[in-house]
Amino acid sequence: MDSPLYGTREAPMYWHNTFVKWITSVGYEPGQNDKSVYVHPVTKHRVAKHVDDLMTRGTKEVNAWFKSECNKRFPVKGWHHLACDNSVIWCGVKYLMRRHNGVVQYGLTQMDDIRDFLDMHGYTGVQQVNEPMANRKELYSDARGVTDEEHSWLRSVVGTLSYYADKTMYMIAAEVNIIAQHLAKPTQGTLKATRRVMAYLAQCGVWDKVFWVNRTNKNVWTTYVDSDWAGEREYSHTKSRTGVIILLNGLPVFWRSNKQPDTSLSSAQAEVYALAEAARDVSLRFWIAEELLLQVTWPAIILVDNSSGIIFQQSMNPASKLKGVFDLRLNWVKELQNKDRIKAIKVDTKYNVADILTKPLDSVTRNKLMLIVDNLRETV
Repeated sequence: MDSPLYGTREAPMYWHNTFVKWITSVGYEPGQNDKSVYVHPVTKHRVAKHVDDLMTRGTKEVNAWFKSECNKRFPVKGWHHLACDNSVIWCGVKYLMRRHNGVVQYGLTQMDDIRDFLDMHGYTGVQQVNEPMANRKELYSDARGVTDEEHSWLRSVVGTLSYYADKTMYMIAAEVNIIAQHLAKPTQGTLKATRRVMAYLAQCGVWDKVFWVNRTNKNVWTTYVDSDWAGEREYSHTKSRTGVIILLNGLPVFWRSNKQPDTSLSSAQAEVYALAEAARDVSLRFWIAEELLLQVTWPAIILVDNSSGIIFQQSMNPASKLKGVFDLRLNWVKELQNKDRIKAIKVDTKYNVADILTKPLDSVTRNKLMLIVDNLRETV
């Protein structure tokens, strides 16, 4: 390149095209569902690219060969190898490796970044709270406006919290998303709710959490979905919230907590919307995994605690109250009801991990659901 990678509009695409041309010339195939992943069909060596940073996965011999080929074309600043005595930081996440009870485990954490963030805002050692948002009352408890300085602080802090919630801290994703929807016109209640999330994040066992997963030759995918039907109707609006979490070998690899675009007339309608979102999310991850030559078994299993959603996915009762709510000719309905692609299975509400992503929960319920996630990683 003859120009900076950062600071010019066209430079990132020039760099991407340059890299793709080179990596395909040495035998790699680019992903179609994720344009930043590549796999060698013979060696099964995998490469992921984020701007000008790479992460590779393969045997020592193939990694050494790739390093040599890469150095022939690009001036590489350095290579870092993940090992039990050497962690690696990539895209803001620290990756670790250890041998635990005779089993090799990989871990990921953002504890260093989170600690610095809490220190910067004076939230180290604050009074402990057991949940990031006990309920929505505090958020709406004080309608007085904020100062320009407080508004600026809120935008900065909630932006950082959203980053952590997206990368590793799935347990605060719902609360941060709920708060973020008030940033256009925040109140003193918004400030209180944000400070509570920070106080929760500051407690030991949260900010310093490491997500460990066993090294294994198999892939076990687990997807949970839930919805909170018109959960804010008492305070603000009647739209429902969708919660989806996908775990690979017990490790959370994707989650979402977002407000649904339309008002649902019933909990069943909200569940179907959420189930459709989950089907789209898990299908994309399966397609990417297939392109990376990873083990995938169709149909994708989605655990849901609402019987109406399961019935809608598996078959349509001619007398169903959902008739007239959804146009059954739409492609997304047909895709959701494709039993070769998606299979919805009933799970008891108290075991539905996605409940964390739909609404504020008391500490007892929250901790039980988080324990389920931790136990999944240990049993795979």
